[in-house]
Amino acid sequence: MVGTAQSGPGTYILVDNRQVVYAGDLDVSGYRLKSKEGKAGEKPKIVTWQASEVYWARVGQQRYLPVSNFSIPAGLGFKKMNHGLAEVLDSGRVTLLRYDYEVGGGGTGPAGFSTRTVSAYLLQVPDEEDALLIPMNFLSGKGAEFREMLAPHFSTRPDLLKQLEKGEVARRNLVAFVHAYNTKQPFVAKPEDAQKE
Repeated sequence: MVGTAQSGPGTYILVDNRQVVYAGDLDVSGYRLKSKEGKAGEKPKIVTWQASEVYWARVGQQRYLPVSNFSIPAGLGFKKMNHGLAEVLDSGRVTLLRYDYEVGGGGTGPAGFSTRTVSAYLLQVPDEEDALLIPMNFLSGKGAEFREMLAPHFSTRPDLLKQLEKGEVARRNLVAFVHAYNTKQPFVAKPEDAQKE
């Protein structure tokens, strides 16, 4: 199980030197950052940093932050991840992140290995050092555990809690829900967002 990569020109800062912004052609995956750096006409230098060494990274408009001590779904259970790089989907009073990783490789398909990308959604809250996995039903993108996990973190917004309890919040509109909380705006769920679990 490895993180999927996002590539392109970007910038990053390292944990041990937060005053310097590095630039390069970046390849960001769930567990590391690779940077191809160098001046035009020169042979590029490839530098690799583990997720735990990166303070933040940006590829285009996508921002990535390090996350630690979180779990991701794996088969019938969960796998503990010590460090990773996750894409920031919304930030403010709470931060919503998505950690993409690949599963599979069991020897099917024309090349002998078949993999697919899976996303784990994480919540980073001010009082917690570790990223918290948001559990959700694979098909509906919500469920009882989804509501139970999110409810305490949005307790200052009774309007949002009501919509969460009514099943109007799911994976498909989770970014809009968190954004409404972070910006103190109303959350408007579309009719198709209230599908059955």
